[in-house]
Amino acid sequence: MDYFHKFKSTVSQVAAQVSNALPGNPLTREYDVGEQIGTAGPGLHWKIYSGKKKSTQQPVAVWLFERRDMDKWSKEDKEEFTNTIKKGVSTLTRLRHPRLLVIEHAIEESRDSLAFCTEPIFASLANCMGKRDNFSTDPSHLNDFAFHDVEIRHGLLQISEALAFLHIDARMLHRNVCPESILINDRGAWKLGGFDFTIQGTPAPNNSVTFDSTEYNESRPAVCQPTLDYLAPEYALGGKIAPFADVFSLGITTFAVFNKGQVPMRHNGRLDNLKRNADKFKSVPEACMTNIPFALRDDYKQCLNYTPDLRPDATQLTKIAFFDDPLVKTLSYFESLMQMDNQQKMTFFKTLPQVISRFEKRVLIQKVLPFLSGEFTTPDLIPFILPSVFIITEQATQKEFTSSILPSLIPVFTLQKPYQIVLLLLQKMELLLAKATEEDIKKHILPLIYNSIGSDTTRIQELCLAIIPTIGKLVDRQSMKNQLLPKLLKLATEGSVVAIRVQALMCLGKLLPTLESWMVTEQVLPVLPKITSKEPGVLMSILGIYKLAFESDKVGVGREQLAKSALPFLMTTLVENTLNLHQFEQFLALVKSMMGRVEKEQRTRLQQLSAGEEAQRGVPNFDTIAGAAATGGGDKKISSDLADIIGGAAIAPKQTGGALSLEEKKRLASEHNRNGGGPMNGVASLTPSTSSSMARISPVPASTSKVGSSMDPFDSLLISSSSSISKPSTGPAFDMNRFLSKNGESFPIRLIVSYYYNALPSSSTSSSFFPSLAPPPPSSTPTPILSSAFPPVPSPMGSVFGTVPSSMNTVPSAANPLFLPQPPRSSNTPIQRVGGGVSSLDSLLSFPSQSKSPMNALAKPLLPSSTIKSQSSNADPFADLLG
Repeated sequence: MDYFHKFKSTVSQVAAQVSNALPGNPLTREYDVGEQIGTAGPGLHWKIYSGKKKSTQQPVAVWLFERRDMDKWSKEDKEEFTNTIKKGVSTLTRLRHPRLLVIEHAIEESRDSLAFCTEPIFASLANCMGKRDNFSTDPSHLNDFAFHDVEIRHGLLQISEALAFLHIDARMLHRNVCPESILINDRGAWKLGGFDFTIQGTPAPNNSVTFDSTEYNESRPAVCQPTLDYLAPEYALGGKIAPFADVFSLGITTFAVFNKGQVPMRHNGRLDNLKRNADKFKSVPEACMTNIPFALRDDYKQCLNYTPDLRPDATQLTKIAFFDDPLVKTLSYFESLMQMDNQQKMTFFKTLPQVISRFEKRVLIQKVLPFLSGEFTTPDLIPFILPSVFIITEQATQKEFTSSILPSLIPVFTLQKPYQIVLLLLQKMELLLAKATEEDIKKHILPLIYNSIGSDTTRIQELCLAIIPTIGKLVDRQSMKNQLLPKLLKLATEGSVVAIRVQALMCLGKLLPTLESWMVTEQVLPVLPKITSKEPGVLMSILGIYKLAFESDKVGVGREQLAKSALPFLMTTLVENTLNLHQFEQFLALVKSMMGRVEKEQRTRLQQLSAGEEAQRGVPNFDTIAGAAATGGGDKKISSDLADIIGGAAIAPKQTGGALSLEEKKRLASEHNRNGGGPMNGVASLTPSTSSSMARISPVPASTSKVGSSMDPFDSLLISSSSSISKPSTGPAFDMNRFLSKNGESFPIRLIVSYYYNALPSSSTSSSFFPSLAPPPPSSTPTPILSSAFPPVPSPMGSVFGTVPSSMNTVPSAANPLFLPQPPRSSNTPIQRVGGGVSSLDSLLSFPSQSKSPMNALAKPLLPSSTIKSQSSNADPFADLLG
């Protein structure tokens, strides 16, 4: 049974149970009284309670004697007993020795009680052996209590040492060595008390001491005299009283310890019975030896010898073989620690783990642990003490650890120097976590880990990183955000050792399931690209974190973070030379998975947008705008935007009517004046066409050309330009044969184009397409566009065509956007015919005719009537053709 733990727990449960136990006693002003824990003294009349000093919270034992217990006694007996116990307390108060009960507060007297305070008590020896007299409640901490062998050995040794002090140093006889006078304190030490019947020695010659003989008086109350069953025979037979009488009493007490409180002979309070039984001790009966350990029997017989001088004295008794035990010596060594220097203590604590495992658990907690924790005040000794503390912790239950061991370790958790303290605690962290409660872990152990992460010792950092994943669930949000994660990330980025960086990253990966999603996305992932180490271990650890975060439904890494942060870093890492093939494939697989998710999510998002939102977000389709302009659709806004896009020629707005406004006429006149004031070459048509305007900016596919591979540049320009113009749905069909004379000679090309210009509807042609081919004014003479001075150029038709002289205007302009070559204005040289028949240029300009009807059978020219009249006054070279 866990007796010591029961004692410790019950002490703290009933702090006010006996609040009325000391009515009016001055002791209550300074001490709080708890529950009853034992009884002691003559007749067990002293009640012992747990208590604490109010000012310092120091634990004590409060001794109480209530006068009402003597209500049936005579007045003389009351006075005698009161004087006896007061004398015993006063005598003990004056004495100081480690083996004597320590008095903390002198006796206080009131009308109803007597009280004093001592060091904390577990119980009296009589209580431990089964005597429960004068208890108000059942002492649960004493149920099924039994001593261990080492406790008895060490306890008897301690009482022997106490008697040696009394006999030699104090020169006193105790006269009442019995279980009621022996107290066991909270550390398991046996202390001698009950000094009610002590006799002070008188100095004699030869440095000796004599003691007055006092016989037992049956007429007096038994509680006012020593316990008769434990007295030596000489008290009944008369004669010399010496310290050997206390040794005899210790022998009887030893018998009681090994026989559950029984004594060899009971005298029933009668002196004559003691006299009759005294002769039996001339030869100790075998019945008295049954339960005595074999190692003690010889010395035990000697203590019970009938002749006092044949008994060993107290000093000799402390040196018997029964006490020569390693465990007893170890306990004795603890008691002498105060006399050692630090070097001797270190030597002792180094060898202690080899012996400490042989102790019983209660002995370790009750007797050994207090000595160990008492040395925690010296930091240099703590690394040598902790291994023994861990052995005790392994044997303790969780309640025992929480109540007895952990309180002594709490101050140690805050120490960082010497570093071996932290190192040992971290090495045994698994044990501490298993024994401590969750509340104690959060309050005391986790701060130790937080502080240790920043240590400069690599081994301590490694231990912390190995422990943190096991305690991740116990870390609260605030501590995780402000203490744990920043320190882990700092190790991962700034760690001086690669192994620490790798382990820090692995620790972060193991913590991911316990982290909140925002901690991962806002604290962990943004730091990973900042890690400059390119060692394979570091890179693969980073990959593991990315993979866990990417695959975790709880984290939910968004496509933007993947695209802007994760993927650029991973793509860069792919080409690191430190990766082998297998590692490269792992990186590549994750990159592909991330790309797939980004593509899927972005595609889904775009598909979910409405048509109106898409139109507002996107750029208008260029083909749609161009198509709308070509078909006459759209408005001025679209036309203006398109002009801004192509940055060149303006797109003429669609006219709402046939007539020009005054402003447009002024603009055309101004352009005419800027071009030299001559014929309106390059002047925009008075009836602009959207189709011809679009033809200026529409590219011409190569497939539209029907000419061979070798072609004159000018011819190809005409053909490609004519093929890209949207032809009007109505108008005269063009037949080149109409322009051939009867003898097969062709007309000048300007006349042909001029006729074609006049024959087409106004909406299907524009001077902006052939600005240099605009019809001249009626009064002007047609000017040939080609000169015979041109050098011959091979033609695919077998004829030659002149090259363009340098004086021709080939620079693009608003009037000539298609780079068409322009003839010099001063040249009036007619076209020179080369050979007979149709020229190569004429043949290129002749289009297949769908009808053989004459030209005049087609629709009428759409030129203004005024223009037609002005032209009719001059000689028309085509008059015979037009019939």
